[in-house]
Amino acid sequence: MIVLLAALLAQDKEWFPVEKGTTWTYIVGANELTLTARGAGKAGDIECVKLEWSSGGADSQTEFFQVDDKGVSLLKVETWRNETQGEMAQEPAIPRLRFSTKKGESWEWAAKDGKSKATYTNAGEEEITVAAGKFMCIKIHCDAGNEQGKYTVDRWYAKGIGVVKQVLSLNNETRELKKFEKPSK
Repeated sequence: MIVLLAALLAQDKEWFPVEKGTTWTYIVGANELTLTARGAGKAGDIECVKLEWSSGGADSQTEFFQVDDKGVSLLKVETWRNETQGEMAQEPAIPRLRFSTKKGESWEWAAKDGKSKATYTNAGEEEITVAAGKFMCIKIHCDAGNEQGKYTVDRWYAKGIGVVKQVLSLNNETRELKKFEKPSK
């Protein structure tokens, strides 16, 4: 029974693979963004994995995620803009993906300061085509709001790949996977 449970949990984590050195390249309009798994990190006292966004310039952003048996949560974001570092801790952590949810199930998040909130919903399976190919995905829809207003985020997760597409209504931005690479062993 314990072996079966461990196997099921390992399968759930395949929706968000974070092995150090894994890279995802996304098309965003006329630009490309690269996301690289940088390995273990800490957000406060919590063990997590660091994922770094870069676009070939001096600016970058590092996101700290906790991946556990419940799902994937964003703990902290560090940004570098024009050699200036910024940091934003998420309190409580933002639960971006909940494992083992079924179509139509939702979960909520609200910032400790009450200025931001979100409702995430498993919108079910959907086959999508992006530059990297055709994928069977789970679509997670998010209705969110903060001091700037209300917005939506849709993310499509493919098993063994992670996020293959993201659509953010706030700035009408679409990110589509162009290339996915696992580290060579």
